[in-house]
Amino acid sequence: MVQQRLLIDTNVILDFLLARKPFDAATKKILELAALDKVKLFISINSFTDIVYFVHKEYDVNIVREQMDELLDFLTIIDAGRKDAVKSLKMTDFDDIEDAFQAQCAEREQVDFIITRDLKGFKNSNVPAVMPDEYLQSLIK
Repeated sequence: MVQQRLLIDTNVILDFLLARKPFDAATKKILELAALDKVKLFISINSFTDIVYFVHKEYDVNIVREQMDELLDFLTIIDAGRKDAVKSLKMTDFDDIEDAFQAQCAEREQVDFIITRDLKGFKNSNVPAVMPDEYLQSLIK
């Protein structure tokens, strides 16, 4: 079986780190798949900073550092630069520029799916977007 490549959207990681029920359970299972080398997980560099920002609002900075360090054992950060920013700004079929940026990073990194709870934001993405629980269900079939 070929290892699937998944871009994990910011909201999905926040579900896990902030224990947002019931969404955190599916994210935990996806992270477990990565720990078993069944999937390869990616986040964009802007997701990293956004996650740190929001988690730090809830937890002490040392806890945030520890959580993020542990997550980086399973996540590859996609570096992005000017070309990605310019391309995402030209993706006028996206209403949300941040979603366009995520989609651009996913496409450039040739991921198989974007795992998100914001399917509407990625309806025009060249990379298919899927909810975490739907992705897990697809593995059972």
